[in-house]
Amino acid sequence: MNFINGAMTFNDIYDLNYEFLKELSISVLPNGTLMYQNDDTGEKMLLQMDKKNIVASIDPNNIHYAGPMDIPFDILNDIRLMTVLFGFYLDRKQEEGMPFLSYFAEEEIRTLKPNPRSVKTYDIKYTALTVKYTTSNSITSHYYHNRCLKFIDMIFTMEEDEVDLTNFDIIDFEVEANSALNRPKRGN
Repeated sequence: MNFINGAMTFNDIYDLNYEFLKELSISVLPNGTLMYQNDDTGEKMLLQMDKKNIVASIDPNNIHYAGPMDIPFDILNDIRLMTVLFGFYLDRKQEEGMPFLSYFAEEEIRTLKPNPRSVKTYDIKYTALTVKYTTSNSITSHYYHNRCLKFIDMIFTMEEDEVDLTNFDIIDFEVEANSALNRPKRGN
């Protein structure tokens, strides 16, 4: 982990996994299974999704692979996992007295070129996450093309840690071109 202009940056996915789990107060057991321990009651619970354990790797020298009865901790590609983890985080914060009311995604379309000399442009969808409080205040994450990053950004933001996740927000213009070809045409 590094700091650039006051924002936390991450060297690789293992670094991000480690810091993200730390923000959630989740520990990784020796076999990679995630566990949460309630600080007030001391109660320990394995984190599960669909009755399957979630398995994470936080060290590139000690990689844990999810078996057939496990869910891999893929916070950059599994939007469902990120939604579950964000719900877990909000439940925990509400128990601590946070005046949370609701959250919703916002989106915007940005027109980008694959490189400065390119004639071809692509309309790329970016999303952000806004959390509203009962106090009428709200906070919004940064906008990202990768839908999972808005949840990661928001959790760090709610913990008052500024992060820069841009190195994980990768746009594959070839994939975008193919998905644009397969989108239904409007107005016909």
